[in-house]
Amino acid sequence: MILVVSLIGALGLHSSLFFFSGLVLAIACNLWAWKRAKLVPISKESAARATTANWFVTGIIVLFGLN
Repeated sequence: MILVVSLIGALGLHSSLFFFSGLVLAIACNLWAWKRAKLVPISKESAARATTANWFVTGIIVLFGLN
């Protein structure tokens, strides 16, 4: 979102500096979010259910995409 807003602002103000400052801010926010995220291991059963659900949702999207 930060990147899109900075791109729109840069195009509106004709300033590439505005875009690059937004790019740096977006990278910094992303790195900060990854550092504070806590990773928790999951069970094999939960991973198997998630895989099944992902394939199911993908199948539905493909089915609707064929229309």
